[in-house]
Amino acid sequence: MQCSKCRDDSIILQPYSGQYLCRDHFVESIEKRVKRVIRCNQWVRPGDHIAVALSGDRCSSALLFFLKNLTRNRHNIKVSAIFLDTGSAMNPAMSHAEKAARDLETEFHFGSLERELATGPYDHPHGRGRTDPCCICRPLRHALLRKIAGRIGATTLAIGYTLEDAAVAVLEAFVQGLPGSCNPMAAPGASDEIPCISPFSAIPVGEVERYADLYGLGSADPGSQHPDRTLHEELRFTMDAYTDNHPSAGYAVAHLGNALGDYNTQHSHPIQYCFRPGESWGERCQDCSILKWSALL
Repeated sequence: MQCSKCRDDSIILQPYSGQYLCRDHFVESIEKRVKRVIRCNQWVRPGDHIAVALSGDRCSSALLFFLKNLTRNRHNIKVSAIFLDTGSAMNPAMSHAEKAARDLETEFHFGSLERELATGPYDHPHGRGRTDPCCICRPLRHALLRKIAGRIGATTLAIGYTLEDAAVAVLEAFVQGLPGSCNPMAAPGASDEIPCISPFSAIPVGEVERYADLYGLGSADPGSQHPDRTLHEELRFTMDAYTDNHPSAGYAVAHLGNALGDYNTQHSHPIQYCFRPGESWGERCQDCSILKWSALL
């Protein structure tokens, strides 16, 4: 098929737009939307030091590639790469992440679960009774990535979340009865936390991976950093199956999450209760008890 915008051969079909795109117009489509997301959220500013969380996969490597190109001529913005080793045996993710950083001439920093928590993965209360030491919750993982980012002097943490991740976060918040958490990437948590951004959150994962493939970025199989059969994984499977027949569903769910997140930010009560019965906090705690436990170490 020919590209819908020129006469060159197409390399991809965008089912939600009905357009066939050649390589050049596909890359332009990706980068234009990502720049719009960054601009609308004011995610990149002079003086920033952006730490990109690598996982060894194509999405995080593509994010590092994009941000390096975006800031290439901006001498007042620095981009680094960080990696959190969750202690999984024979996990090649770290070598893939380190290679991506080296290929893109980027400083690479890493930390381990044992180092950041000063404990072994099996001693962590969230991992007791599990056979895989990498079974840690996402709020804790984000907190530890922020900790590594802060240690290297970063001002922003960038994560390679895609449209599907944004949509599943909305569904997960509903299932857990936390509609106020529907837009977890829209703003930082506590005032002293490093803000977390997701420039690819408006791009379907298939397009991000194709973008990465065009430039030879990342690995198709970086090794598991997350457990299977969690609520998140089950909702992701359900969302993927639904979007096969309804390509624009991811955008609709993500936009709903943005709207609900903005509404709850404007109408939230200043004092709400955390996971500990009867204990109040000045700001609503969006993290789990494990995150609070780790903060005491």
